[in-house]
Amino acid sequence: MDANGLNDRKELTDILQWYGSAGVDICIGETARNHFLENANIAGTARPSPRKDMQPAKTAKISKGPGQGTMAKAGIRPDTEKELEKARILAGNAKNLDEIKQALESFDGCSLKERASRTVHGCGNPSARIMLVGKAPSDEDELLASPFAGKAGQLLDAMLQSVSLTRDDVFLSNVVPWRPPGNRDPAPHEARACLPFLERQIELIGPELIVALGDMATRTLLGEQASVLKQDGEIKNMEIAGCRTRVMAMLHPQFLLRQPAQKQRTWRSLCKLRLVLEAGSETEDNGQKPPARTSEPSGAMAPGTSKPGGAATAEESGMRQKPSLPLR
Repeated sequence: MDANGLNDRKELTDILQWYGSAGVDICIGETARNHFLENANIAGTARPSPRKDMQPAKTAKISKGPGQGTMAKAGIRPDTEKELEKARILAGNAKNLDEIKQALESFDGCSLKERASRTVHGCGNPSARIMLVGKAPSDEDELLASPFAGKAGQLLDAMLQSVSLTRDDVFLSNVVPWRPPGNRDPAPHEARACLPFLERQIELIGPELIVALGDMATRTLLGEQASVLKQDGEIKNMEIAGCRTRVMAMLHPQFLLRQPAQKQRTWRSLCKLRLVLEAGSETEDNGQKPPARTSEPSGAMAPGTSKPGGAATAEESGMRQKPSLPLR
């Protein structure tokens, strides 16, 4: 056992991983410092009396602008219009997805970039019919430089497989491309600073349907009052960056790993997603409400079940032939 009470290499690896998850990823010295001892030594020494001609600094009063009261109290620097305008210019000048990657690498208007080890860019089919948007990269995403990696990514792959899709058929992205410290949710001003790049991705890809995974992505795409728990499975016609599309809220795979009982709820949303794919050009795109079967299909049940008092429809039978969302 060493001086810190760590027995083996595994314990050292575990504590390093814990530090990384907490956002401690920079070494500031080769030897550890005992700050408690240093503070005790300082407390035991006499402190010089302050000069009589020195006056305490006056505390500046911060006027609260619209939406800035909470940020001022938390000590968070609000997003400035200058940074947002820079993001709009960089994103607007990008002619393809590769140029969006270059623009993100040169953008310094989001404080998350300073702490992240790398940028996790969107990936997938550049002409996909479906685009999936999460909140931010996880530590596993950052490590592999790919969105939706690790166990959450494996569950997402199973979700896509249940509707006969793979990662090659969709485009995966996040509201912000940099991992927040400790995997916390991005702050509103951080999401706002990165929004022009997400909008430009949507404009270039032109997806028929955008799936907002989780509460953060749902609020970003559908408005601050939106909630994924209230609007899970609902489809709304939207116009984003000049692109007429539809947005569907769905629970995030990471949430489903913590709440496995919610997978049945997600299965119903996946059934609806499949109906949208099958409808294709039949779905109205004139801004009116989509056909009833795209908003609430009668066969949206867990596989292997049928309607009470009647035989299963052909649509339901087709759903049972697809692999179901794993329950474990």
